Amino acid sequence: MKYVTLIAMSIALVLGTVAFVSAQAGTKPVKGVIVGEVIDIATYAMKGQRGEDARAAGMHNASKNFPVGILEEETGDIYIALYRNPVPAASMGLANPMLSEFMNKKIVAQGLLYKAQGINVIRVSVVGEY
Repeated sequence: MKYVTLIAMSIALVLGTVAFVSAQAGTKPVKGVIVGEVIDIATYAMKGQRGEDARAAGMHNASKNFPVGILEEETGDIYIALYRNPVPAASMGLANPMLSEFMNKKIVAQGLLYKAQGINVIRVSVVGEY
């Protein structure tokens, strides 16, 4: 039961973050490309783990809907990754199915970038291994 609650809270946090970022005055998405490593945000934040050693845990967590992000190579910023599809933003969800195959690998992702008060989000439209 605790595990289900944790997953629900993770999903609510991600969707709440997107709503918060989108609602900030002057925050407009910018089309952009980022290069970095796909990470399991929870494992990285709590244990500092990334790279090949964290791959199995990251893939497991992604399959359980823990948020996946991209650790940008150049700046060290972390972007929470959401899936961008052609329908309105109300239909977006986690980019886990799209990114889990690249877990802890270097990728290039294109999409809409949102930044507000230290929170970064990318609505991924195209992704590939770098």
